[in-house]
Amino acid sequence: MEEKKERAIIFSGGGSRFAIYAGIYAALEELGHKPDLIIGSCGGGMATNIISSFETNIERKEYLKSLEFYNFIKKFSLTKERKLYKIGLDFKIRGIRNKKNNYIEDIFNKYLLDIPENVEDFLPILAKSQGPYISNIIIGSKILFNKFEVGEKVNGRKLYKEIYMTDIKTKKLIEENWLSQKSKIFLNSSLSEKIEIRTDIPLLKASRISVSDIFYTNPVFYNGENFSGGFVDLIPIELAKSLSKEVILELKQKYKKIEEIALISTVGYSGNERMREVHDFNADYWIDTSDAAKNLKGSYISTKINLFKFQVELSIPETYEKYKNDVDIQWDYGYQRGKEAILSGKNNKKKMRDANFLNTSEEFRNKRNLSGGKN
Repeated sequence: MEEKKERAIIFSGGGSRFAIYAGIYAALEELGHKPDLIIGSCGGGMATNIISSFETNIERKEYLKSLEFYNFIKKFSLTKERKLYKIGLDFKIRGIRNKKNNYIEDIFNKYLLDIPENVEDFLPILAKSQGPYISNIIIGSKILFNKFEVGEKVNGRKLYKEIYMTDIKTKKLIEENWLSQKSKIFLNSSLSEKIEIRTDIPLLKASRISVSDIFYTNPVFYNGENFSGGFVDLIPIELAKSLSKEVILELKQKYKKIEEIALISTVGYSGNERMREVHDFNADYWIDTSDAAKNLKGSYISTKINLFKFQVELSIPETYEKYKNDVDIQWDYGYQRGKEAILSGKNNKKKMRDANFLNTSEEFRNKRNLSGGKN
């Protein structure tokens, strides 16, 4: 029988947090709290890949700052859906007809960002890595409908199945310990109650699948199946708790209004409701990244609105030198927040910088204020 892991951490995305997560991992390792299981979803899936694929923090940082990875990011391109009138019209229609997830949304064509599906061609060093050096699970989803069914009524049908992409040994750990105790929030959604464990998907391909995101990024077609991302279960805390003795989590930012509408209309549950639920759990350590986008503005790959052109634009460093400097800044942010979490003590949430009524419950905020946290 596979014994539970000593310590698990969930890296759950929310933008290009690759260097942030690597910095967090470096701090935990330095302070004697090195995770022996990483669970990655969305952008956290790619970070999990990089951390697992290199043996030392020096190698991880060097790869994040490599020309190979910078050139890969430069391959990201915005689609025709970037026009504000298209986004506004699409979400107006979603808001009218899809408040209760009534229709199958077109995730195959309506997304903002094209990311290459064949990531192996652009990241050969990562693809040939001798890792993984750390056990990991990448969260993704299998699409249970075909392109020709887009626009049809859902009628209670399950449209996505959550998948855990991992290795054979970790699969055994999941099968022996995972009790399938999923949140009630998912029960009335279009997410299947069944979960599939996959060991046939290479780590780099799994990471690319996990990055796929409704509204933001294109799905992946692989071996005759269509896959989408880890958005179906961004923070699988129940899984982490069932597989490890100690769990480390992030305190995360709220879902933006447009993200919340996209999730409800596509999968049928509220991301902010799930975020509140997760933040009310007990965890061993909480890492506050709720202000990452604000704190790292100008040093963080993100989308922005160009009112002159009336469209969304992508901010990627124009020079390789600027990119490498941004990686240093993000890494240091992650390192300091990881260190802060351990030094703050067990289950300490009072350090959360951006706690609001969308991403935290009233009980959470009251306890935090009594503990001396900032509003």
